[in-house]
Amino acid sequence: MRDAISSLPAYIQRASLLLVLAPVVEHADLDKVDCDFASWATRGWCRLEAIISYLVGCQNIILAFSSKRMNVMMVDKMIIRKPVGCGEFSCCTQNHRVKIDGVEHEIRCDRLGVAEVLAQFFDSRVLHLSTQDDLSPYRFLVVHEHKIMQNLPVLRHRPKFDTWQKFANVLRFPEDRPLEKASGQFNWSPLIFAIFANNLEVVRFLIECSADVHETTQLVPGDLLVGRTPLHHNLGRGYGPQGRAICDLLLDAKADPYRCAMRPFLSKPFLDPFSCSLTNVEMSLHFLDKVTPCFLTHADSFGGVAENHAVINGIFEIVKKLHEQGCEFQSRNMFGLGAVGLFCGFPKDSQISCDLRVLDLLHDSGKLGDLNLPIFHFPKLGLKKFRFILAWHLFNSGLLLQQNAIVRTMYILRHGTVLHAAVLRDDPIVVMWLLNHSADPNIKTKLGKTALELAIDLDHPRCESILRGDSALQRHHSSKIFETCS
Repeated sequence: MRDAISSLPAYIQRASLLLVLAPVVEHADLDKVDCDFASWATRGWCRLEAIISYLVGCQNIILAFSSKRMNVMMVDKMIIRKPVGCGEFSCCTQNHRVKIDGVEHEIRCDRLGVAEVLAQFFDSRVLHLSTQDDLSPYRFLVVHEHKIMQNLPVLRHRPKFDTWQKFANVLRFPEDRPLEKASGQFNWSPLIFAIFANNLEVVRFLIECSADVHETTQLVPGDLLVGRTPLHHNLGRGYGPQGRAICDLLLDAKADPYRCAMRPFLSKPFLDPFSCSLTNVEMSLHFLDKVTPCFLTHADSFGGVAENHAVINGIFEIVKKLHEQGCEFQSRNMFGLGAVGLFCGFPKDSQISCDLRVLDLLHDSGKLGDLNLPIFHFPKLGLKKFRFILAWHLFNSGLLLQQNAIVRTMYILRHGTVLHAAVLRDDPIVVMWLLNHSADPNIKTKLGKTALELAIDLDHPRCESILRGDSALQRHHSSKIFETCS
């Protein structure tokens, strides 16, 4: 086993393509526990493969297949936001004890082995990047060490760069010029790098030196870090007491909490700092205690607004807070998708959470809407013109390769309801919830498919069984709904 762990970096470095075969199957040892790509992405071992692929230089493409006909997807370098140490390990669920021939034995925690391999590979990668002419990738990797190693025991033994002198020395900034921007691809000031590092003491020092709290990160090809300010980055990546304190420092320094980022070639401003916090419960709730944001600011290139993105991410605590502050969750994006349609139709592998209390809250407050209305329609532009406009928006979002998948999804779901959307993403728990709340399984899409027929076509047996009225599976997923909502 230890040899297998140690060999992970070697075979990933030699691979040009990582193929993940993650069909929906029942767990061999755990009763009525399903395994799919979503569960794959929670496993610590699988996250190790993904993060090593990222450390290699983001050259490897990760393709995931979860059924015969659907859910071909790419996982890019945003995998950095799913740390290995925050993944699940079987040894921890068994309290590090196993029985062999009836005798209980204590086993070593897999986190220790994973941490050793990851730290060794991280250090070798940092050393390699430190010799390049452009130090931008080196600096970017160093300041994300805390995130890559998060929740691993090795992190507490790593060097701490908690003074400006140490920080400047490691990142190779001139100590006597703390406001000078870096050269190279990431032409940012030390303040941006310090915020990425969640480094409170260095941020405090730089703000005292009058660092620009409204600096915007410049265009980075293939990345989404465009036009964001230090507050954007703090709310999106910060955590813990240090992250919250950095937020307070920026606000005290008059950082504009309503300043929007801009996309090249797009006239409408979008993505204010609050929108960046919607995947980060801790920072989002902290920010909402300090500032009342605009909930209708565009949060993506497709006309989606902040309040809807909160629902998309499925994080109950944030949605509840927004509900208490008066959000109606009635806005729609350029495809006509509202909050509930986005929750039920957004790829579950990309969803931060799928807390059904979000749907319960919208239902109980009368904001759920009619579940049997069409989820969206093609705009009346003609398919060719629509494809061009969609490609333009996807290009500016760094998602051009997903154009065909999005068009295909819209084609399949045309005139369909949220129930069809839940079937499309193979989510039996959401399907069960919708059926329990008066969703009509007999409505047909433009292609003449009911939800059951769509489940059969897509080879989604769990959804098919529920729609057929499998009482045993319904009881199983009803219990899952109860567990999710508890």
